Amino acid sequence: MRLVKQIKLYFQEGTSDKVYEIDLCESGDGFLVNFRYGRRGAALKDGTKTIFPVELAEAEKVFHALEQEKRKKGYVAAGETAIITSSVPSPTAGTDKRKKAIVKLLKAAAAGDEHESWKLSRMIWRAGDLKISEAIPHIVKVADASDPFNIYSVIWAIARCGSVNHIPFLQDLQKKGGLPVHTQQLITEALLKLTEGKEKEVLLETITTLLPAPLRKHIIDKDYTAVEHQLREYLFVMKAAFNDYLIGIYQLSRHDIVLHEVFIRVLNDIPLSFNYFKYIRQIFKTAEMLEDYAAYGIIAKNVEKQASNYKSSSWMNADHKKKQAFSNRTKAYLTNRVLRSLQNYGEANDSLYVELASEIILAFDDTKDLTAPYQTSEVSYKYNSATRQHTREEKITYFDSYSHFQAFNFILIKNSIRYENKNGSWVRSASYVPATTQAREEAFPHLWNKAAEQVIELLSFSKSLRVHEFALKVFIANPEFEKQIEISHVIHFLQTTFPITQELGLELARKKYDRNSPHKQLLIALLDNSLEEARKQAEQWIGDHHHALLEDAEFIASMVKMKRAEAHAWLRGFLAVTSLKKDQAEIAIAKIIAFVVSFEIKTEDDRRYLVQLSDSLVLLFGDHLSAISLDIIKDLFLHASAEVHALAGKILIKHRISPEKIPSGFLQILLQSENASSRGLGIALLGKFPEDTLLEKKEMLVSFCLSPLADVRNAVKPIISRLTKVYPEFGKELVDLFVPAFLIKESYEGVHDDLLSLLSHELSDSLHIIPKERSLLLLNSKYRTSQLMGLILLKKNIKDEELTVPELVKLGSNALEEVRLYSWNCFRKYPEKIKSA
Repeated sequence: MRLVKQIKLYFQEGTSDKVYEIDLCESGDGFLVNFRYGRRGAALKDGTKTIFPVELAEAEKVFHALEQEKRKKGYVAAGETAIITSSVPSPTAGTDKRKKAIVKLLKAAAAGDEHESWKLSRMIWRAGDLKISEAIPHIVKVADASDPFNIYSVIWAIARCGSVNHIPFLQDLQKKGGLPVHTQQLITEALLKLTEGKEKEVLLETITTLLPAPLRKHIIDKDYTAVEHQLREYLFVMKAAFNDYLIGIYQLSRHDIVLHEVFIRVLNDIPLSFNYFKYIRQIFKTAEMLEDYAAYGIIAKNVEKQASNYKSSSWMNADHKKKQAFSNRTKAYLTNRVLRSLQNYGEANDSLYVELASEIILAFDDTKDLTAPYQTSEVSYKYNSATRQHTREEKITYFDSYSHFQAFNFILIKNSIRYENKNGSWVRSASYVPATTQAREEAFPHLWNKAAEQVIELLSFSKSLRVHEFALKVFIANPEFEKQIEISHVIHFLQTTFPITQELGLELARKKYDRNSPHKQLLIALLDNSLEEARKQAEQWIGDHHHALLEDAEFIASMVKMKRAEAHAWLRGFLAVTSLKKDQAEIAIAKIIAFVVSFEIKTEDDRRYLVQLSDSLVLLFGDHLSAISLDIIKDLFLHASAEVHALAGKILIKHRISPEKIPSGFLQILLQSENASSRGLGIALLGKFPEDTLLEKKEMLVSFCLSPLADVRNAVKPIISRLTKVYPEFGKELVDLFVPAFLIKESYEGVHDDLLSLLSHELSDSLHIIPKERSLLLLNSKYRTSQLMGLILLKKNIKDEELTVPELVKLGSNALEEVRLYSWNCFRKYPEKIKSA
C-alpha cells in the first residue's frame, strides 16, 4: 500500500496521554482509511474505517470525518494548542492534595531542604507514578547520577510525564556513561517515548543494528513470519544463554503493529525461567512505566500461571540466587504488585483502571489457559452430648476454572457474594451457590459503566468465555454503549467463538443492516457463522440483493474464503444456479489464488480449510479455470504446501491445455508430493497423455507400479490397462518384468498384493507368455502371493495333461487348498498315468 496522507493527533488530560494516527492509503484500484490508537510510547492498536477499498473522494471524506471526530474530543496535532472540551477540571497539583504536597516537597528538596523520613528517590518515583508533570522541573534539579536509585527514579518520572523539553537532559545522561545497563536501557525507553520524527527513526535504527544478524535482516525486510520463526528458534530450540535481543525486539515492536503482534504471541510462550526471566522482568517494568498494558497483561497472567522455579530460603546466598530465577517470593511479589496497581487505580477512580484490567483479562485464552474445575471435601464429626452420638459434617469447596488467578478474579468477581478469596483462590463454598449469575460482580462497576471502548474491545477480541459473560452484562446494563457500536464491532462480535456474543452481534446486525446499501463484510460474517440463525439471515439478505452483490468480485472472493463447511455447502448450491460474468469470475479467481499463495499453513485445521477452499474454487469456477495462465499455476506450485500443489493439479485437470504440453516440472511436483491427493492428480494428468507419449514414459510407469505408496500403485492401473490394449507388447514386457518379483521378499508392504491384482486384471491378457516351469516355480515358492500368482497361471496357461506325476505329487502338498484339490482331481482323471509312473 502507498501512503497518501497521514495525520497524528495527541490528547493529554489528567493521566491520559494518547495518540491517534490516521492514514489514507492507496490499495490496488482504490483507497483505504486506517487508524492506530493507544497510549503514547506504548504499542498502538490498529483498525480500519474502510474494509474494502473505496474511491479517493469517499476515502477523503472518511479521513476528514474521523479527524474532526477526534478533534471534537480534544485531540490536536503536534504543536497545536489543546482545546478545553469539558468544564470539569482535570486533576492538577493545585486541586489534588497529594500531588500538591509532593510538588511542594520536591521544590523544597531542589532548594536543599530534603524531607527527613521520605527518601528522595521514592518521592521522585511517586511523582512519576502519579504523573505530576508540574514536578518534573524540580525533579531534574535534584537528579544525582551518583545515586543509582535517584537517577533511575528521575528517568522513570520523565518517561512517565516528561516532555520533549527534557530530551536534552536524557541525552546528556546517555553521553556521560558510567550508568548501570538497566539505567541506560531506561533512558532509551524514555527517549523512544518522547522523541518524534528523525530523532526517533535514528533511535530505532540504532536498536535494529544491535540485534543478531538474522533477526536484523528479517526486520529490515519486514518478513514477520521469519522474525517469529527466528525468535522461537533462539528461545525454544537453541535455548540461547543470552536473550537480551528480546529488549530490542520489544522496543521496536511498540512502533510496528505487525511486529508487536508477533512479539506478543512469542512473549506469551516464554517460560519464566533462568536465562529468560530477567529480560521478561525488565519488559514488565517498562510496560508498566509506559502503560503498555498488552505486554503487561501477558506477563501478569504468566506470573500467576507458571509455577515458581524454587522456594526462596534464608540460607540461600547471592550466588545461589544468581543461578536460579522466579522464586516463590518473586511470584508472590509480582502478583501482589499487579493487584496493588488495580486497587490503587480503582480507588482513585482513574480511567487507567479499566485500561489495565481489560488488557489483563484479554490475555486469557480458554484454549490455552483454562484450568479444570474441581472440588475438595473436608469431613468433621461433631459430638452431640444429648444424643451421645457424633454427627458427620462434610464441607465441599468448589474451585471453578481460573480460581487460582488473583488479578483475573479480582477484576471479574471482587464484589461477588458467591465467591470468597480463600488461601489464594476464589472459591464457592456451598453447592447451592450457582456457577453463573446475571448479577454484576466486578470490582469498581462505576468505572466500567464509563468504559464503552474497553467493553466493546472485550466483546470483540477476548478468547475467554468468563470475560465475555462479564462484558455482556456491562454492555446490557449500559444501553447508551450501543451508540458507539459500528459495523466493524458487529463483525467482530459475530466472529468470536462464543454464542452469547454472536447472538448480540446478530441482534445488532439486524438493527444496523441497510437494505439499500448492504454491508458486504457484515453479510460474510453472518454467513460464515456457527449460529444457524445468523447464516439463514445472511442467506435471505444475499438472496434479496444477489444481482447487485454478484457484480462485486471482491464479495464473491470473500465468500469463497469463508471457513465454515455449512457456508461452503450453501455457497456451492447458490452459485451453481447463478451465471457469473466472465470478467467478474476472472477477477474473483485472481483474488482467491493470490490469497492461497500467501496463505501460511500452521495447523491441521488450516490444511482442511485450504482443501475446502480449493474444492469450492474448482467446483464454482471450473469453466473459467480452463484458460487460466500457466504462470498463475506456476505460482501455486512454488508454494511450500502440498495442499496448494493439489489445487494446481485440480486446475490443470480442468485446463484446456493438451496434457503433453504441461510443463514436466508441474507433473514432477505432483507425482513426488507427500500428499496422496496431489499424487493421484499427477497420475490422472499423466493418464490424459496420448498413448504414444505414455509409451515413451514406460520407465516412469514401471516405477509407479513398484512405488512404496499404495495410492500411486493403484492410481497407475487404469493407465497400464489402456496402454497395453493399444500396445500388447508393452503388456508382455511388464509381465516378464513383474512375475519374477514374486520370488523375492517384497520391498514394501503391499507391493506383491498390488502386483498380483495388476497381473490378474489389467495384464491378464499378457500372462500367456509365462512358461510352465516358471509357473510351477511360483507355485512352490514360500511366499503366499507367489503361490497365488502361480495358481492363476496354473489355471490360465497349463493343461493338466502336460503335468508329470512328480509335478502333480509336489502340487499335492501345496499350502493352497485349491492347488491340492487340483492335484487330487488330476489323480482321479488320469489313473492309468499315475499307475504307470
